[in-house]
Amino acid sequence: MSSFRAINTSRITYHEQERQSIDDRRAALRPALADAQAALARALHTFDTLTQDLHELIERHAEVSVKITELRQNLDPQVMATFPCELLHAIFSSLASDVDAWTSSDDVDFLAHYNKERATFPFRLAAVSKRWRRAVTDLPSLWAGYLALGPVTTAEQCSTVRRYLDVVVQRSQTRPLNILLDWRDTPWSSYLVPILLSVGAQAYRWRKATFVLPDDASTSCLRYSTPLLEELAVYQKNAIVRTGRISPAFHPKASLGDC
Repeated sequence: MSSFRAINTSRITYHEQERQSIDDRRAALRPALADAQAALARALHTFDTLTQDLHELIERHAEVSVKITELRQNLDPQVMATFPCELLHAIFSSLASDVDAWTSSDDVDFLAHYNKERATFPFRLAAVSKRWRRAVTDLPSLWAGYLALGPVTTAEQCSTVRRYLDVVVQRSQTRPLNILLDWRDTPWSSYLVPILLSVGAQAYRWRKATFVLPDDASTSCLRYSTPLLEELAVYQKNAIVRTGRISPAFHPKASLGDC
């Protein structure tokens, strides 16, 4: 009997130890399970985020592909060849007007300062393609709207300016000219004389003319008939430029003053 009791007691002790081991293991697994559940939640969130991002990228890829196709169609030479020249002329003229407006302010006319971008604007358009070149050369108002000459201090610059002047005069045909000579920082030299003479030879076409000249510059180019003249402004740094004998009827809005 005592032997039976001893066996049962031994078994009870064993199972109690086993139960304690199970409790210890269970206690250790619970935080691990909580960590696994948190990791699973994070993984599911990451999975959902990646799925959504991938879906958005697929949609964006389709949109970009459509845009690329549309842009390639716009660049198709056949499409550009069917674009009416009248619309090209309107676009070019509008762009030139935008530049003129951007270079102006409430109290400063767009002819007040030399703007290289505007002066070379027709040339840059003509360099795009043969068709654009034909369209630009057939638009004399684009060339006549801004004939601007910047600083000239060397023989090379003089040659470049004279070629520019010849091209603009030729391509503007008979349209009235808006002319700017911005030589406020240019010392007077013999390089300037032939340029002034060439400008003066077109006096019968001047519509708006602004001359910012060196102090000792010759004003002989002003002594011509100017039947189309609407505005004339002649400036020197330290003196008023005298225009000589020009009929007042030919320059109704002349303004002469200092820079």
